[in-house]
Amino acid sequence: MITVYAKIVGDLFHPGHVNFLKRARELGDRLVVHVVSDERVAKVKRKPIMTQQERMAVLGACRFVDEVRSDGPREVSDAFLDDQGFDLFAYGYSDERERNTKAYEYRNISSERIRIIPYSSEISTTQLIQRVKTLLSTE
Repeated sequence: MITVYAKIVGDLFHPGHVNFLKRARELGDRLVVHVVSDERVAKVKRKPIMTQQERMAVLGACRFVDEVRSDGPREVSDAFLDDQGFDLFAYGYSDERERNTKAYEYRNISSERIRIIPYSSEISTTQLIQRVKTLLSTE
């Protein structure tokens, strides 16, 4: 049995998230997803619209996710994967800049255990927020 580990923000859950999770799940027999804390997201991106608990509930309802966790390391390593019984780490990114910026978080994982999955470019949480702002400004 191959167990895949992934980290995700998952704010305003949308088809791009579903696509990432589906592709991550296809890598193995089981997918465990760590939903990043509100505090950690706020430091790196912006404060999430949905709380971590809300995001965990939505991710837990996704058919591609076998287990949702609220805690996990900022930097994933081979030691962490081994300790938790994970075989692979599915890593998602939206563009090359983000991929290169985040690369330091994964320097302690052997390359054969990382599977890079580009995010869908058709939709993003940022785009959804912009849609809402546009709709509200035209009312």
